[in-house]
Amino acid sequence: MLASVLAGLIIKKLGSRRVFVLGGWIYVVSLGLAAVATRPWQIAVAACLFVFASVPVVSVWEAYTAVFVPDRLIGRVGAVSNFAAQSLVWIGILLVGFLADQFGAPAAVLCFTALLIPPAVAGHFARSLTLLETPLEQVEEYR
Repeated sequence: MLASVLAGLIIKKLGSRRVFVLGGWIYVVSLGLAAVATRPWQIAVAACLFVFASVPVVSVWEAYTAVFVPDRLIGRVGAVSNFAAQSLVWIGILLVGFLADQFGAPAAVLCFTALLIPPAVAGHFARSLTLLETPLEQVEEYR
């Protein structure tokens, strides 16, 4: 709830692109910390950091999607986006369970941490993300 209150302030202070890129690295670091944590409270702190970062990142994603996707397609785009995200969650749960059974929970979580590194690095070089450098209120809505 705190992240939802602060998300707008964070986005205004840092800018949408920086929030998006920084969020990718917070995901990597927090998941990595959860993998090597030895105490339950440490895992909880790492999970809170991951979830806290998700709110401004998702806010940027949804806001720019609403501006760039034509109204007639927003339902389809939202459905495909949600389907992809939920599919990855379910596949990820099964895969992490298998990996944890074979190699232990820390190794399984570190594998998922490694999967988040390429998108985090790509955030620095993806030219398509330059559109996030224009403040949302200055972006012309696609009709």
